[in-house]
Order: sequence, then structure tokens, then C-alpha cells
Amino acid sequence: MLADGVKPSVAGDIWSHKGCSLMGITLYGINSNWTIQEWLVSATPFGATRHTGEAIDAITVESLRRHGFQWRQSGSVYESIHGKQGLG
Repeated sequence: MLADGVKPSVAGDIWSHKGCSLMGITLYGINSNWTIQEWLVSATPFGATRHTGEAIDAITVESLRRHGFQWRQSGSVYESIHGKQGLG
């Protein structure tokens, strides 16, 4: 999909079950063959973390950075992925 020049979208969610809490970040999009592509970018432990916007933002930024996406430093995540603009 990236080779086709398609920008993926990003989604995140927090799951909890029996004391285990994870925050998952997924990239997804449709390639030139109209096939949906999905990548699990991270599944970060979230049990001891307060469920605040700042914590979610920090985990998202770090997860995307580990996979080569720029965020705030010498570029914006919006240059690499689709998402709601004007945040931060």
C-alpha cells in the first residue's frame, strides 16, 4: 500500500480483561487492488497508566516513531497518515 502511494489511516483502542490492559495502535488502508491492508503497530501495556489524552498521545507518538512515521519533529504525522487534523 505504501509503495502505491496510499496513506494509511490510524486507529487506537484500549482493551482491559482480568487486570490486563493494552493500548493497540493499528494502521489500515486500501491498496490499488482494492484490498484492505492492516498492520498492528503496537500493543502497549496500559494497566498502570491513567486514561488521559496526554498518555494516549505519548504512546501513539512513540509507537509511530518506532515505525518511521514523523510526528511534530521535522514533519507531521499528517504528512504520512490520514487522521483528524488540528490536534495537539
